Amino acid sequence: MSTNHPLAKAAILHLGRIWPQSVPFAELLRTARNMSGRDDPNAGAPVAEDTNWLSDMLLRLFAADFLDLCVYAPKFVSTVSDRPAASPLVHAQVRAGLSITNLRHASITLDDEAAGHLLLMLDGTRNRQQLLAEIRSHVAGGEVDVVQLERKLEELAKMAILVA
Repeated sequence: MSTNHPLAKAAILHLGRIWPQSVPFAELLRTARNMSGRDDPNAGAPVAEDTNWLSDMLLRLFAADFLDLCVYAPKFVSTVSDRPAASPLVHAQVRAGLSITNLRHASITLDDEAAGHLLLMLDGTRNRQQLLAEIRSHVAGGEVDVVQLERKLEELAKMAILVA
């Protein structure tokens, strides 16, 4: 398997762009062929050849623990909604004082008490203004601003913790 194959850069770039979301194989193949220009009928790049090469590359990346393969798309969101919600499992783990498990089955250690409090507030009933007001009352000095809250919410979404 050569990393110099025209699909290599396109496939890896696309996977990086959509992380932590997953993508069906056919969609990844179609996108990589499009990004690399191999879907042009004049390019003479056979779909069967690209299918074989991409499937081989993905299996090798999986074997090297650089890629997860799944038969279904995990149920999380990678963008923050108006009323963000963390998974029920995360709520239970935070209440029990445990490290949390995201929806990609990875363990995550919370960096501070405020992060745990924020996760407990993420039940889908509060908008950003309500979250900000409540987190300010919980954090000593109330020194949390809108930008910090937004950054933390986006971080939680990229960590595959949010379900809404």
